[in-house]
Amino acid sequence: MALKSPKNKGYRNEQKIVKLFQSIGIPCRRQPLSGAIADFPHDVYIDYWGGMIGEVKARKRFASITNWKGKADLLFLIPDFAEPYVLMDWNLFRQFMENINVETEES
Repeated sequence: MALKSPKNKGYRNEQKIVKLFQSIGIPCRRQPLSGAIADFPHDVYIDYWGGMIGEVKARKRFASITNWKGKADLLFLIPDFAEPYVLMDWNLFRQFMENINVETEES
């Protein structure tokens, strides 16, 4: 069986993220020619809160990140002299987004 090209793998995983957002009612699309032209340096556009862009990375394993996070809900990654990054499972993120979406619709 032939191996799938990295380009195909990237496309599949970008589409997976788009569909996950769309499944909870948040408009999302793949960026055209992402990374190939300066105007679209990232992979997905999330049409929420004035617009957010996302970068999708897919690997067989993210060993260090998985080990660091363990069973915690959130993993905070803090580069020296910079703002922290927050990592969470999709299901927890989805709950946050759905709650925010409900609050926005109610106001």
